[in-house]
Amino acid sequence: MEKTLIVIDVHANTNVADRMARALLDQIMTQKFSAGQALPSERELMRQFNVSRLACREALAKLRGMGIIESHHGKGTYLANTDELSVTPVSLELLQSQGHISNDDILEARLIIEPSGARLAASRADSSHRRLILDQANTQGDSFEGLSVVEYARHFSDVDIAFHQSVAAASGNPVLPMLLKSMHELLLRIRLEVLILQPDIVVRAMADHKKIASAIAAADPITAARAMENHIQLRGKELLKGKN
Repeated sequence: MEKTLIVIDVHANTNVADRMARALLDQIMTQKFSAGQALPSERELMRQFNVSRLACREALAKLRGMGIIESHHGKGTYLANTDELSVTPVSLELLQSQGHISNDDILEARLIIEPSGARLAASRADSSHRRLILDQANTQGDSFEGLSVVEYARHFSDVDIAFHQSVAAASGNPVLPMLLKSMHELLLRIRLEVLILQPDIVVRAMADHKKIASAIAAADPITAARAMENHIQLRGKELLKGKN
């Protein structure tokens, strides 16, 4: 590992240990650590990140709690076996950086989860959920006027994620929004890059959202699931094709 001094701003709002944990994780991902590889010593980490021993130990404890690293008394700290990580945004990001998760894998997982979520939403959503989903699908167009191409892509990404999260929440299963949030965050960079070059995808995606929302509002589980499946397949393929 390159011995670069990383100064953490202790006056920022985020806890010093949290920011060190995030920065150390970025190093692990950027420098392609492998399972079982040793991390620098505690003293070296304190020097690199310019933090106290207490903050360093707290940061390492956070990564240990996530299952990212493991410590062996008298031997040091090592990257844990990534095959045994729990599903969290951090662990998925780490696996993606190591090449263990591809964009196709994420798309496949969404195809397994989201149509079922839309089916449940059509069956279980209360009036407030249905109204929110319809509003999100039907009022998106007005909010895009006057935006630059980059702002357009960023705004739609936010709108798109919010819509899918609302559908997941309407399913009544609290696990679904948590799983989807992780996957959407992994695809965010690709989504932005492709939409900046191909903003016309937004128009088709918005039309898909309206079909999904209408089926959920009509309490039609079969149509809702089919509309969601078509949406993910078609728009997902467009995004991945645009990336290649």
